[in-house]
Amino acid sequence: PNISADEIEHADMQGWLLKQGAYVKNWKKRWCVLKGPCLYYFPSPAKTKAKGMITLPSYSIISAEKELDKPLAFQAYHPSAR
Repeated sequence: PNISADEIEHADMQGWLLKQGAYVKNWKKRWCVLKGPCLYYFPSPAKTKAKGMITLPSYSIISAEKELDKPLAFQAYHPSAR
């Protein structure tokens, strides 16, 4: 989506998360903004274009704390999406 973090009014929550890459399994720090059922992610709060968006109701959210050995870790899983 061509949207900046500043354009998302009345966000439910926002802050930094670590996101694992889909192909190269390294961890990237992303500025995330939760607004209703959508989670937008950006390289930084100042960037004007979102890197992506996840519509959360179509995903299953499961704990990944044990697998990743990180507190509060979770996985957003969808059977037909990356």
